[in-house]
Amino acid sequence: MNLNSLKKRRGMTLIELSIVIVVLGIIIGLVTYGLRTAGAGAQDSANKLKVNQQATTLRLELNKYQDEYGSMQDGETLIKLTKRDSEHPNWTPLSEKDVLDPWNEPYFLCRDDAGEQQICSRGADKKEGGQGKDADFMLTREDSYPQWLSGKKK
Repeated sequence: MNLNSLKKRRGMTLIELSIVIVVLGIIIGLVTYGLRTAGAGAQDSANKLKVNQQATTLRLELNKYQDEYGSMQDGETLIKLTKRDSEHPNWTPLSEKDVLDPWNEPYFLCRDDAGEQQICSRGADKKEGGQGKDADFMLTREDSYPQWLSGKKK
């Protein structure tokens, strides 16, 4: 082995190592960005699926509860459906996660414009009104769903 060829090989290794580190940094950056973007889309899809499943289940469970134990008041949360007590010994309680909207707030009862009782959410901001993910919606009325949930342009 020639001493000159060893020196050249060592110099090339540092340059190659630098290039590999830069390329790996770029790849890691792209993958991280992709995962963040995909993660947001996956969360939206999971929320849509959860809301659609809850729309059916909670409507049925609320009707069953009200048929057995009487009406619930407007503004009252559905947390009541997760409790079994001496007044409701035969009630099979729901899991608390089943009565929470995508932002982990309990759904509540409200009235639509026609005066019908509905299951409602205040949206991501947890305040009345709002747009986009902050928009209020009635779980039991798909025509009240905001665009992110319905997929339709409003």
